[in-house]
Amino acid sequence: MTPAKGIDFNLRIAWEGRHFSVPDGGPDFDHSAVLLDSLNVKATNFLGTPLSFTVGRQDIVLGDGWLVSDGTPLDGTRDAFFDAARFTLEFKEVQTLVDAIYIDDHYDGNRWWAPPLHNDHAALIEQDERGFILYATNRSVKNTEINGYYIYKVNNRELKNGDDSHIHTFGGRVAGDLSDRWKYRAEGAHQFGERNDRYLRAFGFTTGLTYLVKDKWNHRIRGQYEFFSGDDPRTRTNEAFVPL
Repeated sequence: MTPAKGIDFNLRIAWEGRHFSVPDGGPDFDHSAVLLDSLNVKATNFLGTPLSFTVGRQDIVLGDGWLVSDGTPLDGTRDAFFDAARFTLEFKEVQTLVDAIYIDDHYDGNRWWAPPLHNDHAALIEQDERGFILYATNRSVKNTEINGYYIYKVNNRELKNGDDSHIHTFGGRVAGDLSDRWKYRAEGAHQFGERNDRYLRAFGFTTGLTYLVKDKWNHRIRGQYEFFSGDDPRTRTNEAFVPL
């Protein structure tokens, strides 16, 4: 709904039941939960300023979605939302956007303002998660996007395989066109903090190169490489990179 220019109210409800092949006597259908998959208010160029914001349950994908894309990974394809407040400032003179995002996700999506309509107590993530993201996007270079970011995230374990942690992540990304047929992207990030009572120090990066064949079938040929640092069992330092 758009009650006024530049103001939108968004609502989306999701349900995904699943059939399973199981031995005789076992349950073969999971009713799952009915969730408010999106519930937010969005303002664009608020009061004539370069500020836009979205507050409430929303989808957030930053860059290629390498570190920030799915706030509910345990429910598979049904949902990917974050409970968040996202504020965006646009600096047109330098072709730059700056996002400041606060995230507050509950492990089963049961926040007081957007509880499940029917709850089977299924977990959406392994822990309660809170975090802050500062993300800058610059497009002043022709056919190029440059990103820099800082992410701070705190986890409080709810499931046995969850984390108790606080993690700082600094990273950067560049993506663009080498020609009308070649596209590239590269992103790297450094992490430090504490995870499950161990000091965290880690690094990861991802790259991709795409060739556009530009035939009648619109074929594309892609190559990708990704690296995550791993733990050193000889020390008390956790060096395994954590996809956020």
